[in-house]
Amino acid sequence: MSNPTLDRLAAIRAKITAKLEAATPTPTPTPTPTAPVALPSLTLNENQLEAVRLAGEGLSFCLTGAAGTGKTASSTAILTALIDKLPRLTDTQGHKNLLIGNAAVWVGAFTRRATRNIREKLPAEVNCCTVHKLLEFAPEETTYTTAEGEIKTRLQFMPRRNKLNPLPSELTTLIFEESSMLGTDLFNLVLDALPNPSLTQFIFIGDINQLSPVFGHAILGFKQSELPCVRLTHVYRQALESPIIRLAHHILSGKPLTAADMKSDWQIPDKLTMARFPLNCQPDTAEHLVIDYLENRLLADTYNPRADAVLIPFNKKFGTIELGRAIATMLDTHNPEYAGCVEIVAGFERHYFARGDYVLFDSEYYLIHEIKRNPAYSGTIPARTGAFTRYGSPALSQYAGGDSGETVDDFMTSLDASIDAVIRAADSGVTNTASHVLLLTPVESDDPENERLKISQRGDFAKLTYGYCSTVHKFQGLQAARVFFIAHKSHNVMLNRELLYTAVTRAANELIVICDAATFVTGIQRQQIKGETEHEKAEYFAELARQKLEEKGLDT
Repeated sequence: MSNPTLDRLAAIRAKITAKLEAATPTPTPTPTPTAPVALPSLTLNENQLEAVRLAGEGLSFCLTGAAGTGKTASSTAILTALIDKLPRLTDTQGHKNLLIGNAAVWVGAFTRRATRNIREKLPAEVNCCTVHKLLEFAPEETTYTTAEGEIKTRLQFMPRRNKLNPLPSELTTLIFEESSMLGTDLFNLVLDALPNPSLTQFIFIGDINQLSPVFGHAILGFKQSELPCVRLTHVYRQALESPIIRLAHHILSGKPLTAADMKSDWQIPDKLTMARFPLNCQPDTAEHLVIDYLENRLLADTYNPRADAVLIPFNKKFGTIELGRAIATMLDTHNPEYAGCVEIVAGFERHYFARGDYVLFDSEYYLIHEIKRNPAYSGTIPARTGAFTRYGSPALSQYAGGDSGETVDDFMTSLDASIDAVIRAADSGVTNTASHVLLLTPVESDDPENERLKISQRGDFAKLTYGYCSTVHKFQGLQAARVFFIAHKSHNVMLNRELLYTAVTRAANELIVICDAATFVTGIQRQQIKGETEHEKAEYFAELARQKLEEKGLDT
């Protein structure tokens, strides 16, 4: 049986011993060469070890590197070093996205799907979500004044975590993966939500060679000139054995590919293939050639519409909208359960979807589970008198709705005929409420039933597209086993070295590039981010930062 007095004396003796040991100077050990830190299936090089050291010392820094230089391995090692020494969260102050008991470290990225890919590689105890989820973005009604002086209201997503409602103080380390996608404006919102930003450790991991955010500049670029920066430059032999990685570094070097390169050097079955459009091929012809190519691959079981990524620079004019509709129509012909697509009116636009369609909504992939009439829609639901297609011919899709003899064309014409008609439509809910409701089931979800999404408003349909193809910008931060990248001369205005590099590095196992040599060369020769080396690109962003300060009248 324990003696309380003896236990107390033992505790006092332990405290005295600890204080004496702390007061006694310990001899400085003789420096020894740093041995590689061995982790599961992983040996770190000198630069990676430096990143682990900075992380372990609680310092903020940037970790950059091109494809094949070991950023993923470095992230694993950094987290291993951090988790062992970081405290645990004890009070999340009601933050629904941080779990009590987890390590006081957060890892995230810009998009949900990119974050999901990161989470799969992390220990379970690490907090992982998007930046928007960390800040608890939610719709709020805000007022604004129009150019005519009219005061109106609108729903706008705003962060619930801010200076008045900060993030938990126990959250001491924030790691931003794919930080080349993170804009400065969003990062500033993170700073506003931190109770002690100066005491917070920031780690920015990314590839500065990729595309910058659509709006603003990548925080990674600016932070490279402010913080210690570990640049991974060694391309591993295993990576260089991949023709995809070799092509990526060829693009970064700025060296144009010759016609011979396009025809033979990169023709590696099941790894990388380059197919060329015919000379002076027009966009319409090119689009049909792409569909024929994908259909042949579909029939040969070498194209999976839901797993493979089809990437293209544009949204419109031989872009994701037209190509996605064309792929959907092509799949209709090979779907024995196809029951026809529904023509949906949302405002002044028409949309064509069928049950089972693979769609993209707010950067997340869904399947259309159900399409039903919208009881809240008070306008005329148009009807077609015959068959129609989503795209091309012959007619494949039968219209599955409509309760009047008025055609869609007649309906849209009359609606758009006068201001009075528009006003009446707005009063009746036609312009804001869609004629049908779509129920979407998330493709990647532990509980799809509880996460089922309802689409019923004009604004919702404006953000809803087919998921069979994507722009390179939207797919940044993601990977697919097989990627089809399409670049046509009509896309020249969008093509640059960063876009081509980002596109080819989305492929994990197999890359198929459909383009022509002149188009590819044009893209390689054009740069969005100035500089040939990581240091030069960091200087470019530093100059941008100085210019922004000067514009605001601040000292540099």
